[in-house]
Amino acid sequence: MFDLNKNNKNAAAQQELKAQLEALRSKSGTKVEEERVEGVQKSVLDRAAAPREVQLTHDIAAAREKYRAASSEEDKKAAMKHISDLEMRLAMEKEKNAKS
Repeated sequence: MFDLNKNNKNAAAQQELKAQLEALRSKSGTKVEEERVEGVQKSVLDRAAAPREVQLTHDIAAAREKYRAASSEEDKKAAMKHISDLEMRLAMEKEKNAKS
């Protein structure tokens, strides 16, 4: 199933970043803006700007790394389940975009 809470948190994080960026712009211009952007994790900015397919591809790579690092069988099973879920979502996204 889709994790709506995760999607809502991502949207809220994007809105928060936009609000912070606007506040910084209004205070002192581009120098402060550049400093703040450097302080934000690059992955957060990439995810905010990237299409869903790209985001899912990165999520799959991260899940595969988590699988490789898993030590117990339970952790490996959970990681494989998460990988298969992400791969299914990626396939659905690709199919949706192919129809468009």
